[in-house]
Amino acid sequence: MRFDSAWFETLTPVLAADPLYARSSGQLTARLLFEAEARSALVRLEGGRIAEVQAPPPLMAAWDFAIRGDEAAWDDLLAPVPPPRCQSVFALAKVGRMRLEGNWLVLMQNLWAMTCLLACMRAHGVGPPHAAA
Repeated sequence: MRFDSAWFETLTPVLAADPLYARSSGQLTARLLFEAEARSALVRLEGGRIAEVQAPPPLMAAWDFAIRGDEAAWDDLLAPVPPPRCQSVFALAKVGRMRLEGNWLVLMQNLWAMTCLLACMRAHGVGPPHAAA
């Protein structure tokens, strides 16, 4: 799992090149906290574009919405082919492997953009390569 500034900087062109994310994220302006145990990153999005990344975020940094999980949950979610019941943050939250916190209005108003963002993160190769069995 890599939640560092350099990784998010290399994600920027992936987001820009994805037509579905581009269409769905135009209104997405928020501060998102991604957390995997001891690693975290605060990503400020403006109009769907990454405007700033703070990894690790400053103590007591404000955020609109947080997605928190252990390393294994993030690895499963962002695997090229996620295992069963690991395809979404909602599925992982249901079984207690991830937590969704913050302003639910921000999430729900931008749900499709967030789904596309996570898909781009998956395509960008955050998760470990899982060999097909």
